[in-house]
Amino acid sequence: MGSRAPRALFPAAAAEAYVSWHRRNTVSIVYKYLSARRLRQALTQSELRLRLTPPDDLNDPFEAWTRVEPLSGAFFEKVVELAGGLGRLLSDSIWEDLPKPLRRLWPRELAAIVLGQFARLDESPDQSAHRLSRAVMSIGDNWESAIEPIREIAAKQIATYGVVSFSETPLSTLMWAHYADAGRGFVVGFDGSNAAFRDRRAAHPCGRLTRVRYRDRLLPLTLDKLADEASRQDVLMRLLLQKQSFWRYEREVRFILPRSAADASEEIEGRQLSFKSLPTSAISDIVVGPAVSQDDAQWARRLRGRLGATRWHQLRTSYVAQRPYLAPFEAAS
Repeated sequence: MGSRAPRALFPAAAAEAYVSWHRRNTVSIVYKYLSARRLRQALTQSELRLRLTPPDDLNDPFEAWTRVEPLSGAFFEKVVELAGGLGRLLSDSIWEDLPKPLRRLWPRELAAIVLGQFARLDESPDQSAHRLSRAVMSIGDNWESAIEPIREIAAKQIATYGVVSFSETPLSTLMWAHYADAGRGFVVGFDGSNAAFRDRRAAHPCGRLTRVRYRDRLLPLTLDKLADEASRQDVLMRLLLQKQSFWRYEREVRFILPRSAADASEEIEGRQLSFKSLPTSAISDIVVGPAVSQDDAQWARRLRGRLGATRWHQLRTSYVAQRPYLAPFEAAS
């Protein structure tokens, strides 16, 4: 997920660091790949209505998935602190002093291991936590049954958010194939600085355009982070803003909102769908697909007069360079 703006002790250094951070995290134009049918249905005189898609409706079968580990260094330190040192048994009084969310997460016999044979004086808390996590996860069925309620809680909370997915490029052949009807659709570019992408009803990074981070191995989450209400939204956003590296070609930028903050909701084919409306004034570019039908091309030419200063292009392929490029979209056929 997007990094936090850096802080510095000295004003000049802070300003320079902020400018650098802002350049890395600001997205100037984002692109939405759409079939012609979807674009024509979603576009009105004044706005373009895009679906706030629940994570479980996105096309990645491992969306919002990551490995869950039992223990963080901070939790290890907390248990040792409450016990009054290493090597102490986990008495009833110590168990009762643990925060309730942690007691719900951990069967008592697993938590007791923290102060038993796996606690060593020659290790840092993070090292002990990592080793203990491996041991607990090797228990197998007991570990799976212990974390299943947490997975269910996380899934229910993630389902309360919706995602509008964009890309940083209009030139991805795979994206045209997958999301724009094999080149028969359109790509709509939006000005990333438009006020529509700064929704004050949601806490950052919700309500902001945020780049997805691609990783060979997804970051692990620990149960104490999921249990802590103060850190839970950060955990959920991390889940929604990281994907495995083979999705990197999408160069995805996400706009995430609680579905309760949607601009519209409608029942379609028995399903309740949520939508985010973007003003047509936020549209900076429209790219017409290389295989668009004559009817859709004529519709686009009529639309061109309505959208004023919007830049119009058509996707072409250079047979010499063997790559796509943007050519002007002719006003008349």
